[in-house]
Amino acid sequence: MIHGEVIEMARVLGAIRQSKARQRAVSPAVQRAAITRWAEEHSHTVVKLTEDLSQSGKLSAFKRPGLGPWLTEIEKIAVWDILVTTKIDRGYRNTRDFLAVTAWADEHRKQVVSLKEQIDMTTSEGRQSARDAVSRAEWERDMASERRLETLEELNEQGRWSGGRVPYGLRADERDDGYYLVPDTGGTADIASQMADMAIGGKTNAAIQRWLNTSEHLNSNGKPWSVERVRLVLHSEAMADVLGEEKHAELRAALQSRKPKRGQWTSGQHWPLRVAYCHEDKTPLYAALRKNRDYKGYYRCLKCNMNVRMVPVEDAIEADLRAIWQDEPHQVRKLVPGDDYAKEIKHLERQLDKVRDVEFIETSGLEAEIARLKAAPHKPDKIVLVTTDETIAQHWDNLDGPAERNRFLRDRDVRYLVSPDGFEPWRLPAEWKPALCRAHYASTAGLLRAKT
Repeated sequence: MIHGEVIEMARVLGAIRQSKARQRAVSPAVQRAAITRWAEEHSHTVVKLTEDLSQSGKLSAFKRPGLGPWLTEIEKIAVWDILVTTKIDRGYRNTRDFLAVTAWADEHRKQVVSLKEQIDMTTSEGRQSARDAVSRAEWERDMASERRLETLEELNEQGRWSGGRVPYGLRADERDDGYYLVPDTGGTADIASQMADMAIGGKTNAAIQRWLNTSEHLNSNGKPWSVERVRLVLHSEAMADVLGEEKHAELRAALQSRKPKRGQWTSGQHWPLRVAYCHEDKTPLYAALRKNRDYKGYYRCLKCNMNVRMVPVEDAIEADLRAIWQDEPHQVRKLVPGDDYAKEIKHLERQLDKVRDVEFIETSGLEAEIARLKAAPHKPDKIVLVTTDETIAQHWDNLDGPAERNRFLRDRDVRYLVSPDGFEPWRLPAEWKPALCRAHYASTAGLLRAKT
């Protein structure tokens, strides 16, 4: 297809686009060779071959990262004469986009060439044929979009795998009628289950990451684990298929309990952070370490500058908690799923993620259905406490460092009011029965006085 009369010894700008790397029929190498060969046959010089790889045809030519600057930046517009693509749909997403580019070419005295169609734009019949060709390409794209969505819906209804990355803990099982995702028993499913057990038991993502890397378990990319990758796997909806409904509900409850409450500030260096508060101002105490001293440091109120020794504070609060806990059993939060359409929404969101970057796929229907389900009335999930086979004190001893101890107490909104003369509980869970230990508080007076 040629827009305008092709001049001799012109400067060629080649536009290469590919939606998916696996599309070999329209690979960048094939497009480069075709454009270069055409330029040589017509005694032209190729000044630039722009490449927009993994770019959908829905993106306008003017907005593509490779081609766009050569259509919008004055210094780049001046160095070429002919825009060449191997096929109409490599350059234009629809009829409107094609007309916009050709109008822009008229204005800037440029020429537009598409090698496959070979339509002469110098005549009215040629221009109409070009518009028909673009309309046909747009229609084919819409049909491909509908066929792709129908295929995805059919595969999902049959429980078959529709392609893409295999979630961690699952594997693709080939059967006579296609592929199905099943738990990778004896492999990654066992590792994912252990990750879930650790999360349910109160381990942080960082602790789980250290265990995975120390045990030399690699992630799905064959690389060491990061904290973010651990988080993605634990929150993956695929864990429901790996763990089963009941255990997955426990995992969801554990992950939900980790979410910081509004206004919280996080740190893992000192477990009394946001647990110990100033008795006078009700503001949190912050740690200040002291090196080369005979004591570790102190906690200080930033509002009134009240100081208390660090080690006595930690020891006294821990001793008080142990006296409160005694042999009380440890309870964990278990999620009782409600009717909130969460599974349907996750299913549609996964389907949307798969087709969002696929060329020719229209996603407005999926997005509208997700919005409808989220707005529909529902019964929310409910969290209940379930008794474990260990005591609270035993669970405390098994926690991995200050960060996990801090999270354990803050998740339960435990707070103590501290002064140089002693401390008292401010907020404690009702199930811990703090009334048993009132006599213990009086014995702490004077233990926390700061060293001056």
